[in-house]
Amino acid sequence: MRALFEMVLASPGAARSGDDVQIFGFFQNAFMHQTGYTPEAPFVPESERNSFSVQQHNLFFRKDLDPSWRAFVNYEFLNSFSSARRWGSANLEEVWVRYRANARFSIKFGLSIPVFNNLNEIKNRTPLLPYIVRPLVYETSFSEFIAVEEYLPARAFVQTYGFVPVGELKVDYALFLGNGPNINDDAGVGQTGVDTTDSFLVGGRLGIRIGDWNAGLSGTRDHFNVAPLEITPGRIVDLQQLTRRRFGADISCVNRDWSLEAEFIDVSYDDDLPEISEDKRFYYATLGYRATERLVLYGSYWVTDDHSTEQFEPQQASVLEQRVEVPTVGISYQLRESIMLKAQYAPVDIDARVRSLDLEQETEFDHLSTAVSVVF
Repeated sequence: MRALFEMVLASPGAARSGDDVQIFGFFQNAFMHQTGYTPEAPFVPESERNSFSVQQHNLFFRKDLDPSWRAFVNYEFLNSFSSARRWGSANLEEVWVRYRANARFSIKFGLSIPVFNNLNEIKNRTPLLPYIVRPLVYETSFSEFIAVEEYLPARAFVQTYGFVPVGELKVDYALFLGNGPNINDDAGVGQTGVDTTDSFLVGGRLGIRIGDWNAGLSGTRDHFNVAPLEITPGRIVDLQQLTRRRFGADISCVNRDWSLEAEFIDVSYDDDLPEISEDKRFYYATLGYRATERLVLYGSYWVTDDHSTEQFEPQQASVLEQRVEVPTVGISYQLRESIMLKAQYAPVDIDARVRSLDLEQETEFDHLSTAVSVVF
C-alpha cells in the first residue's frame, strides 16, 4: 500500500512545486445516517441523525534535500475543524527528516507515525483505503470517544526501517523510539507537549513477504502515571510508571482480484496490584474483491473487547466488560485518477456489563455513510 500511495502522489496534479517544495494533500467529505435502538435499555430514547462533515483533511509539504535526504510535514484536520466553534481538532502529525541509504535501510528523525501492524502508518491515507469508517481503533475521527492511542502508538521521534532479502523471502524490520504517554498539557506547570518522565516508548515490527503474502508481528512498551488511588479506606497507592505493552499481529494478501487483510492487537498493563486488572483486545478481517478496474467491493468484521476488574472490598469485585462488534460492507469507485467515491453500511452492536451489579446494556444501531475522497 505504501508503494501505491507514492504512485498516487506522483501522478499529474497530485503535487505542485514551488522552490522545490511539493505541496499536496487529500480530504474526505462524508454524509452519515444513523438509526439507533436500544432494546435492553428502554429508558434510552431512540436516536436518528443525518450529518455532513469534513471527516478528514491532510496537508503535506515535502522537499528532497538531496538524493538521500527528504523533509516531510503533515498537518491533519478532523471533523469539520473550527476552533471558533469548538469542532474537531487540528494536529501536527508528522515533521521529520529521513535519510535513505538504499531500499534496505532508512532512518527518520523527528515526529513520525510509527510502523505497527499493517495499517497504522497509512491509516490517515484515506484515498488509499476503501473504507469511510476505518476499523475502529484506526478511525481517528472517533478519537473523541474511542481511546485510539490506547491501542496504537501514535508518535515516534526516531525510527529506522527497511528489509533484508533471505532467499525468496524479504524480511521487513522497523524499530522506533518516542515519548511515553505522560505529556504535559497544562501550561501552568511548565512547557506543554513534552514528556514529564524519564521513560520512553520503544517498539517495532518484524515481518516477512513472500509472493502475494505479507505477515508480521509488532510490539511496544511504555510507562504511564495514574493519579493516586484509594484501594481500601486508609490504603492509598501511588500508581507511577505502570508498564503498558501492546502486541500486534497482521497478515495480508493480494492475489489478482481478491485481497485479504487481518490484524490482532492486545493491550496489557502491569500494575502489580491484585485488586486491579485491565486489558484490551481488537481484531478485524477484511475480504475485498476488485469487480472492475475501478470498482472494489469488500466485507469486514471488527471486534473490540475491553475488560477491567476492581476489587476494593473483600469478596466484592467490580468487573466491567464492553464488547463492540461491527460487521460492515462497502464499495469504492475510482471516478478519476485522484477522486474516489465510497459507500459503507454497518450494523453496530455494543454490549456493556457490570457484573458486580448484575447490570447489562445492549445498544444496537445502523450506520450508513457515503463519501468522496480526493487527492489534490
